[in-house]
Amino acid sequence: MSVELSGENNFDNSRARILFLLFIYIFINTLFIWKYASSYFSSQIIAPILYIIISIIVLWIILFPKITIKLFPANYRFLYLGFMIIAAILLTILMFQFKPTDIHVGRYSALDDWITKLFAGDFPYDSSARPSGFPFLFVPAIPFYLLGDTGLLQIFSFLILAAIFYFRFRGDDAISLRLMILLIISPIFIFEIVVRSDLFSNMVIVLLYLIVCEKYLLKESSLVRIGLGLLGGLLLSTRSIVLIIFILYFVWKIRKSKLNPYLSVLSILFGFLITLIPFALWNYDYFVNYGPFAVQMSYVPVWFIILSIIISFIWAVKIKTIGQVYFAAATMLFMVVLGAFVIFAVRFGLIDSVMNSQFDISYFCFPLPFVLMSPGATAEGDYTDNRLA
Repeated sequence: MSVELSGENNFDNSRARILFLLFIYIFINTLFIWKYASSYFSSQIIAPILYIIISIIVLWIILFPKITIKLFPANYRFLYLGFMIIAAILLTILMFQFKPTDIHVGRYSALDDWITKLFAGDFPYDSSARPSGFPFLFVPAIPFYLLGDTGLLQIFSFLILAAIFYFRFRGDDAISLRLMILLIISPIFIFEIVVRSDLFSNMVIVLLYLIVCEKYLLKESSLVRIGLGLLGGLLLSTRSIVLIIFILYFVWKIRKSKLNPYLSVLSILFGFLITLIPFALWNYDYFVNYGPFAVQMSYVPVWFIILSIIISFIWAVKIKTIGQVYFAAATMLFMVVLGAFVIFAVRFGLIDSVMNSQFDISYFCFPLPFVLMSPGATAEGDYTDNRLA
């Protein structure tokens, strides 16, 4: 049996859906080209225009190739594994070309300083870096901190996503390779690697959690469901935007499978609270007034948060398949960040928001893993190969 890498594939037949995903991909990367590459041209508009043209051509070549190459499954697995290992090594080398102290991006220092203070017995949120993440955000980075560099978490997340794509799209092996190429050539992803950010890895871990839930949530005992709920609560204790993803997934899952909502919701809530209580008891006034809730709430007004939650609930009611969950997550994450971006652009001006960093455009990395996961959906919104679900 052979695998064909050709223009015929299992990508979503819905042109509007695919075009919107491509729009998100191009938009979020164009912002980075505009900000960081415009200085090399006589006009700020030249770099983004060139990138848009080039990216459209590259996307067409990668997603809809005209050349047919046939590979046996064993050869493909060897090719994919070798490509991912080489890519991970090159990304690691690239990351170590830049010193965190020379990069004026606070996410690495926030991770590093938070963990350092915790191990020293100091209140970790009392930091000049103003860490905005909830407590569990820092836990996955601890093993890599002990290895010497929390930035290695991003390389690990890259390999996790490579594995997710490989197993998810084994019905059409070419897709996983194409999607990983799109990730590697994405400026916003390269930026995440260089500055040792945690946004990408945060969403990859949440994506992996949804896949685990699809595999075990309904097939195991109530004890396993409680465990998955607690794990979900821990992941909710990374950033508040994870709530949007959970609303989309669990409202759909509860509707579809008659899942006990109380068991899932209460265990998620408990898992979330047990990460907050120790820090609230440690230094209540500082945690409430200057901790993650205060920092995250300062980004957008309350009405915007409430509106995003309401829209997520409405969309979740209309979702029919897991494929549509991933597409909805990609869209909602993008729209939430875009809405916050527009608010800042109105307040400070577009140029200041982008060029002078009034708004952190790296937040547009949130939807990237879900954007890449979504093209495997069929016209009905599900997946042709459901190996991981």
